Amino acid sequence: MCSSGTCVSGCPAATPTLCGGTCADTTTDTMHCGGCGAPCATTIAHAEPTCASGRCDFKCTDGFMACGNSCVDLNKDAANCGACGKACGGGKMCVSGACQCPASLMRDCDGTCKADSPTSCGSSCELCRSGVARATDTCDNGRCGFKCSSGLSVCSGQCIDTGSDNNNCGICGNSCSAPERCSFGLCVCPTGQHKCGGSCVSNSSINSCGLFSCSPCAAPPGYSATCDGFSCGMTCDGGINCGSTGACADTNKDPRNCGGCGITCLDPASIGPNCVFGSCSP
Repeated sequence: MCSSGTCVSGCPAATPTLCGGTCADTTTDTMHCGGCGAPCATTIAHAEPTCASGRCDFKCTDGFMACGNSCVDLNKDAANCGACGKACGGGKMCVSGACQCPASLMRDCDGTCKADSPTSCGSSCELCRSGVARATDTCDNGRCGFKCSSGLSVCSGQCIDTGSDNNNCGICGNSCSAPERCSFGLCVCPTGQHKCGGSCVSNSSINSCGLFSCSPCAAPPGYSATCDGFSCGMTCDGGINCGSTGACADTNKDPRNCGGCGITCLDPASIGPNCVFGSCSP
């Protein structure tokens, strides 16, 4: 018979059982495990069959460790990381036998991997709460911050509408002096007023008549200047305004406007050239 590659006349003690012309140790031989013609096999990944005490078993190939009925790589297996049964949770992966967060999820927050966000910001996994009105909390490069709502600007740590804020009009820190107010980013005077020399003045003032003028209204002698809020005018200091027939006239004594505008005592057909108490007299 053949034993260990050598023709012998009988099976040696190390392989005492004759199995079809071959000497075998049925306690360890994977082709004759427990008896002749009883080969061992395994379907376990990364394993090869073994025979021990006449019973089939398996052993893991190099680089793998037996954990229950599996052969695992303790350096990479998330369910058996570094040791059998040591599972990685919270989104972690097994790297070199240690549970770690993947590169895309950098923060280990109480055992759970989380990306930088306002609810888990930085290495301390801080909850960002700026408390700034009209703003959204942010986390940028591991630091909490905030972003103002659309149309608002950051002024001294607050979200401000520089189009209407009297203390930050147009730009931060630009204050409107009373009674000015901020409108569309410009300091403007209240309705019915405009600015002259840095101060708000009335549109109806004879010293600054109209919407934009800062020049006073003029009037000739006998007249007083007036302003209707848009343009200058004038009124008679005494009598009435008779326009082209004599401008300001005292109809009690003006011979050209005696008793009313245009009534003249200077006509040859008149009673006289004088006007006395509104009547023509010699």
